[in-house]
Amino acid sequence: MTSEEANEREALAYVAGIVDGEGYIGLEKIRPSWPSNKRARNPQYVIRINIRMASEVVVKFVSETLQGSYRLEGKNYRATPLFCWSQTGFKAEQVLLRLFPFLKGKKQDAIIALDLRKLQQNRKLYLTRVLRTDSWKHWRSGKILQVPRFSYTKEYVEKCELLYQSMRKLHSREPRPPASTYPDTAESGDTYRVEMGEAVPQ
Repeated sequence: MTSEEANEREALAYVAGIVDGEGYIGLEKIRPSWPSNKRARNPQYVIRINIRMASEVVVKFVSETLQGSYRLEGKNYRATPLFCWSQTGFKAEQVLLRLFPFLKGKKQDAIIALDLRKLQQNRKLYLTRVLRTDSWKHWRSGKILQVPRFSYTKEYVEKCELLYQSMRKLHSREPRPPASTYPDTAESGDTYRVEMGEAVPQ
């Protein structure tokens, strides 16, 4: 192992400790009735990881280690403004894969989030009929593009919802399982499955 690789592992281990203690790994559900998703038939599920702290030095280090920007929140209504770093979707997945070997307290959160991303990568297998075709004008060429909008199968939506409810249960006030029950390393989210509402190693 080179000194550069050792420094990177040390930085990732430090950031993973911050995520375990101060961070958030979760799933967001965007319902069809919401303005941001009003043209969809099925709810959308998005993974998110963020860190909010009063120390700009620490949040800046996280941003530099994992990439992405950070911002100041609550300066108008909080006694102590917080600095926030956040990633969603594919970028959040890449962050979790880098941090996974070092996570302890939030390892199962990461497992559920990675399971959702794996399911979403195969979502084309769950497409049903075309609901409608939207017309969009290309911003550069000016051409009118016809974009089909599909519906997903009930099975796909139920699997996403199961992961969402599993994450909600994990974030409830119930005691978490000990960190020793989770694997210490993983190359990707393919290593895991969800069974009976709980994420377990294959």
